[in-house]
Amino acid sequence: MPPTAMRQLVWLGVGFVGMLAVLLPDYRVLERMALPIFAVCCVLLVLVLATAPVIHGSQRWLVLGGLRLQPSELTKLAMLILFARLVARRDPSRDLGLLDLV
Repeated sequence: MPPTAMRQLVWLGVGFVGMLAVLLPDYRVLERMALPIFAVCCVLLVLVLATAPVIHGSQRWLVLGGLRLQPSELTKLAMLILFARLVARRDPSRDLGLLDLV
């Protein structure tokens, strides 16, 4: 088997495990963990500013051994989880009625 095909199979397995990791837990766990997940992402973004190498004029990746991590992509997911939690917990009696105009 060519090395590129083997690499694709490995990433297929990693993607499948990632899919199961997202599908199996109860969504209420994500709701409880929304703030800590977002806080960790903010720390990772600060680490990018402090320690990431400048490549082609920009700092985007954290290099952790042989693994490269782009915290901005994780932060997008963390923000979605956090905003979903905020919307789910909002009090409709405090709404200003602005959404009725749209």
